[in-house]
Amino acid sequence: MGVVIRQSFWGSVFAYVGVVIGYLNALYLRPKYLDPEQIGLLNIVVNNALLIAPFICLGMPSTLVKYYPHVEKDEARRRSFLSNQIYLILFANILGALLFFIFTDDIKSVFEKKSAAYNEYIFLSLMILVSQTFFIQLQSYSRVVLDIVVPAILKDIYLRIGYALLICLYAANLIDFGDTVKGLTLVYISATIIEAMHVLINQNFKMSLFSWTSMKKWIAETWNYSIYNLAASAGNSIYTNISFLLITTLIGLESNGIFTTCFYIGIIIELPNRAVLMITAPVVSREFKNKNYVEIENLYQRSSLTLGCIGFLFLIGIVCNIEDLFLMIPNGKVFSQGLYVVMAISFAKVFDMLFGLNGNILAYSEHYRVNVYFLLLSVAVLCILNLTLLPTIGINGAGIAFLVSTILFNLLKHYYIVRHLKISLFTKNHIWLLLIGFGTMLLFYFVSIWESPVLNIVGKSALISTFYGILIYKFNISRDINSFVKSIFKKYLNIKI
Repeated sequence: MGVVIRQSFWGSVFAYVGVVIGYLNALYLRPKYLDPEQIGLLNIVVNNALLIAPFICLGMPSTLVKYYPHVEKDEARRRSFLSNQIYLILFANILGALLFFIFTDDIKSVFEKKSAAYNEYIFLSLMILVSQTFFIQLQSYSRVVLDIVVPAILKDIYLRIGYALLICLYAANLIDFGDTVKGLTLVYISATIIEAMHVLINQNFKMSLFSWTSMKKWIAETWNYSIYNLAASAGNSIYTNISFLLITTLIGLESNGIFTTCFYIGIIIELPNRAVLMITAPVVSREFKNKNYVEIENLYQRSSLTLGCIGFLFLIGIVCNIEDLFLMIPNGKVFSQGLYVVMAISFAKVFDMLFGLNGNILAYSEHYRVNVYFLLLSVAVLCILNLTLLPTIGINGAGIAFLVSTILFNLLKHYYIVRHLKISLFTKNHIWLLLIGFGTMLLFYFVSIWESPVLNIVGKSALISTFYGILIYKFNISRDINSFVKSIFKKYLNIKI
């Protein structure tokens, strides 16, 4: 658990540094210098690539995590294993590009009515798609060697700094908007190149020459698991990105720009969850290999409590400060149309964090197929609700759809894990966490300290953090958080608490 905590900690640190930069982008630079339609266009160029990327990856990233423990000590098998995955993704990219060029006119027709401006940049989505497929695969390799720091920096900081610099150049009239979109594409491509250099130089990533015989044997061994993980990865991608596509095609780029900004406010809650899931995935895989169900349950409960404590803190901060936050955003009156989107996404992400590792537990167990079935069912619910609600209540309908499908997905997974794997999640500390979390939220929701939105947010956040933090520590909700706090006080303040 030690390496998990260390890597998760640094992953979370870089994630939250990225949040600061992301907030600068999403809540100041973009609203100030771009109109909602331009924000929506930049978002859809990237998100359409991210939507398709898992289909091109063919389930290879999860297959790498699953089977790497079986080959890591055999150099020849390890090289062959890593090489076959890269070659397969390369072939899939070539095939995907051919299909894209064949059906370009048909793809453009989907956006012509509501978001015609996107068609001018549609080829940039293809370029980002190709780069991201390799980045995702190389990131998975960093996960299995328990070194997520560099990919975390690239994903959470480098891309956002690049985005911010491009907007600043556009604001200074040094480049036009078209150059901004092209520059963002180059930022994504360069991130993949840097990650490739990192794993080649620092993580002993070595490949062998292509062998059709080796490829056929490897496909035969991993085909079933890869197919199901392709469905899982594709389902996750649709789950995360389909709302942007549907809003763009059904309502327009301007609404997508507003939804994008509000969605970002909500998803910052989940950033520690991403780091923990990334670093615990190979640990869960190894424990299943060793049939160590006690340790899996321990990881499940501890990660849920730790993530739940962090998630609730940010949820309380968002809910209690949301109106002041919109007053701070340039053109905040326009973006405040998505207030309920922020609320829905925030609650959905905390719900996700409370159920912790349920996805990893199913994905790396013999019941991995069930995870895919539940995911596809939840994606179907998400799409149906979006198609039903978007035309009637706009982007708030997308927020409701995301919340409902998230709750359904987690409840299904939890029920199956308890019933079939006999692994329990909830403890009495979860009850205390809910009481402390919602109690703090109710206590501070109507509190207003200063008229200035900035000072009010700072003051309320400080009070909330202090009050909530003391209760979490005193009730010993998370052993890992308490241990971390004690070590910080002892190491830097020489105080034993």
